[in-house]
Amino acid sequence: MQPLLNVENVSKRYLVRAGFFDPGRKAVWALDNVSLQVRPKETLGLVGESGCGKSTLARVALALEPPSSGRVEFEQKELARLDKKSIKAFRQKAQMVFQDPYSSLNPKMTIFQILSEPLKIHKLCPRSEMRHRVEALLESVGLEPRSCERYPHEFSGGQRQRIGVARALATNPKLIVADEPTSALDVSVQAQIINLLLDLKEKRALSFLFISHDLPVVQFVSDRVAVMYKGQIVELLPADKFLYKGKVVHHPYTEVLLEAVPLPDPSRRRKTAVPVEEAGKEAENSGCNFASRCRNSSAICYKERPQAVKIDPDHTIWCHHIQ
Repeated sequence: MQPLLNVENVSKRYLVRAGFFDPGRKAVWALDNVSLQVRPKETLGLVGESGCGKSTLARVALALEPPSSGRVEFEQKELARLDKKSIKAFRQKAQMVFQDPYSSLNPKMTIFQILSEPLKIHKLCPRSEMRHRVEALLESVGLEPRSCERYPHEFSGGQRQRIGVARALATNPKLIVADEPTSALDVSVQAQIINLLLDLKEKRALSFLFISHDLPVVQFVSDRVAVMYKGQIVELLPADKFLYKGKVVHHPYTEVLLEAVPLPDPSRRRKTAVPVEEAGKEAENSGCNFASRCRNSSAICYKERPQAVKIDPDHTIWCHHIQ
């Protein structure tokens, strides 16, 4: 099966100030030779600590930022080679649900204006049918159709995120990138949004790139999970194997993430004894990015980049010491 989204050897470099008193610039690599695929009707979960490059990868995958090197393909077409008309057609097929439902909606626009805007831009609906289409979008995400004349500040956080989902659905996309869509919501509301996304995926045959810090949620919604560390993918595996520490071979960094998952037993505590290190990096590294924090690192880890090791046909780890 051909992938819907194909990210191949993508790197992204930013130039930032070297210091407060230093006018010079230094390079920080947010993405370093990242490759992954999102298949049709699949949810690919993406996890990793803050600053590891997850949101940067989302923006590059949606052509909101160009990669410094590598290629991004959607339906076997390289995005960098598309003309203005073709890139507009791509944006109709690939949409995003943002992390913060409070800042992602224009407070000066009514819900009708917010949801009708993508319909007007892509000329998907005649003006005479616009209101009916907006009301149908609101109904599809569990909101009252008559609420389309209200403003974002009149809704709760969960309702605003539903509006964000409705806006993403307006263009009938094939791919939705959900960047931490539940992190700003209460736990009970998170469950409602997750169930909504799962229902929409089933009804509309959608593909998702689902980014989150909540590992149990990622396992619940995903078909596969990619683990990212300092701009690199270190493990790619089926979601049903993700949280089984000890029973499944994992990358050392994945083990650190799993040890940090809170346990429901207050009498038990987990302590992750790994040194803290800045997530960004100033130059391309010839070795493993996790070497300085890894319990199993050796000299080769600092000198050579690990190659992919196939544990199973659908489970790959990038590590020198995985047998």
